[in-house]
Amino acid sequence: LAGRPAWQSSPGTVTTLAVDLRGHGESLAGPDGTVRWQSFGNDRARWAGIEHDVGAAVDYVRQRAGTTQILVVGSSIGGTAAALYAAREGAPVQGRVLLSPGEAYRGRELREPFLQWVRRGRRALVISASGDTYSADASRALESSWRGGDAGVSRVEFERYDNASAHGGALGAEGVRPEVGTLIERFVREC
Repeated sequence: LAGRPAWQSSPGTVTTLAVDLRGHGESLAGPDGTVRWQSFGNDRARWAGIEHDVGAAVDYVRQRAGTTQILVVGSSIGGTAAALYAAREGAPVQGRVLLSPGEAYRGRELREPFLQWVRRGRRALVISASGDTYSADASRALESSWRGGDAGVSRVEFERYDNASAHGGALGAEGVRPEVGTLIERFVREC
């Protein structure tokens, strides 16, 4: 895993680790040479590995920073990976942010892991742009599923930005919706 750690250890600060999931960014070295996510196709086994990347990152942060208060933030397929990892029984995650989620991206279903998570009373923030129709539709489906079931069990927030079509981290860019960063920071601090 390639990452860009930003370690902070004074009280009241948030320790962060940005991770490139396998086949993304700088995480291109595989046992058979260079691997890019585009080569994964719809091979569920290759995509399944990304949730293990999230687990490895969480373990690394827990050991390195000595913390048990873990939140995961994932964008696009990274949100799916974060959701799949966090939904595991015993996963040490208190909150998660899904930025531009996909409902079943590359065959990795999001709805059931999301519902498992919220049924356990955990916090979640789901952010999408109305013009990014795939993610907006996925966000609506998650919200509808959640509201139709155990709505009072968990604190879940949905933020959909109208008049925006950016996907993932680009949604929070200057000139698009820079307040996304402030929204995520508030959520992290409240968890």
